[in-house]
Amino acid sequence: MRVVPNEKYPMIPLSIGDPAVYGNFDPSPIAVQAVKDVLDNNKDNGYGPAVGIPLARKSIAEYLKPFFTYEPDVNNISLANGASGALEFAITCIAERGDNILLPRPGFPLYSVLAEAQGIKCKYYDLDPNRDWAVDYDSLENAIDEKTCAVIFINPSNPTGAVFKQNHMERLVELCEQYKIPIIADEIYAGMTFHDSPFVSFCQVAKRIPVIHVGGLAKRFLVPGWRIGWCVVHDPMSIFKGRLTTGIKKLATRLVGPNKLIQAAIPKILSIPVSWHNEQNTKLEEAADLFYDGIMQAPGLIPIMPSGAMYMMVKIDFSRLENFSDDMHFCQTLVSEKSVFVLPGSCFGFPNFFESLLRSPRKKFQKLVNESSTFATIM
Repeated sequence: MRVVPNEKYPMIPLSIGDPAVYGNFDPSPIAVQAVKDVLDNNKDNGYGPAVGIPLARKSIAEYLKPFFTYEPDVNNISLANGASGALEFAITCIAERGDNILLPRPGFPLYSVLAEAQGIKCKYYDLDPNRDWAVDYDSLENAIDEKTCAVIFINPSNPTGAVFKQNHMERLVELCEQYKIPIIADEIYAGMTFHDSPFVSFCQVAKRIPVIHVGGLAKRFLVPGWRIGWCVVHDPMSIFKGRLTTGIKKLATRLVGPNKLIQAAIPKILSIPVSWHNEQNTKLEEAADLFYDGIMQAPGLIPIMPSGAMYMMVKIDFSRLENFSDDMHFCQTLVSEKSVFVLPGSCFGFPNFFESLLRSPRKKFQKLVNESSTFATIM
């Protein structure tokens, strides 16, 4: 069913996880100048190595040092067309047709698309909204069987905005070690945390089990359109004896590497001071606080405060909102009556919720959350 926004109100899109598209977050001038310099040098217009140019990979290894227990080996780093491309490499390499991988619920829908395209089955474990979206250990363990080849954890989380605590991660790693299950760690939001929630990588916690770390420039550096992601194989016990890295490199040759111009700019991009990143995180924190306070004024809506990434999940209490049949109906009505576009939780396998992007608190966004009537008048 096609939903038409209400012409009385300006459209406020709070759906797509793109920090740049609405003009709320701009990339660092250092990143922009780095790309300009590469263009002016006129030296990087040709093909490069399929896994990425050596200078870029070396810079990524340096950048990731604080997030890894052991310094990442440049030879285990492969560049990809965004983190989505890196995820495709990781999923395709770790499992075969008929195997299964474990995915979070709610979770990023791309995981199942990439897996099922390869004939890999998807099984799901639950995140608990009553525990700040921590992994439900029992549901994770119950999902494991003899065909399980990997589990995907995303931290910080899309769509929940949760940031895992280290002791929680240690329990998850212990479970994976017990069942000998490798981890694909989607850490594209690494470093994008607030409310005093530190980011800890699974590569800092996992000292025996293999981890494929997936990262990139898209989110923390606010340039998703530049399409640079990476896979890093972290296998401290050499369980796969280099086969994961070899497999990913073979997959990379199909695409002849991502954007070489941006690759050449990576050393300067990754040198952006932490203070700049902290400023962006502060803006996200302000948006989260503002949105949370505004939604709390709307009867029947229960926001769950995030601690990272760019999203908030909001529970819809249908016992108080009897005019709505489900989360899809609620979101459709929000668009048609108030021109506010959020995503129903059903899109992430988790009904009775909706997900909203956290935008920098500029005028339209601030007006939205300051007026609880925006939500309340459709109820």
